[in-house]
Amino acid sequence: MLQHQAVRLLGGNGEPMPWRLVNGEQEWTALPPGRFAANAPDLLLRMVLAGTGIGAVPDVFAQADVRRNALVRILPDWCFPRMPISAVFPGRKLMPPKTRVFIEMLQAALGDPHAA
Repeated sequence: MLQHQAVRLLGGNGEPMPWRLVNGEQEWTALPPGRFAANAPDLLLRMVLAGTGIGAVPDVFAQADVRRNALVRILPDWCFPRMPISAVFPGRKLMPPKTRVFIEMLQAALGDPHAA
């Protein structure tokens, strides 16, 4: 994979982030070579779709393009490590209805919060 040009995602410090992929107990971390970078996953996806290079695109952004065969997973057994996501809000008693709807949308989109 390191022989391909990559579109890399920039971190908060403006530097390209290494790719960290897992396959069961195996882990691979590297910074592939590339001339182009994006500061947001959706921009990275558009650059990959335009043929700029290969990219490590989160599934949530790439699913539709994979389903319609616009993108091909080159390492189907590998994925990003799981990342916890938290929603912090005041007690349920004072929760605005819009906040409740947003939390329910997150749960539906991200799945069971207690799944391992």
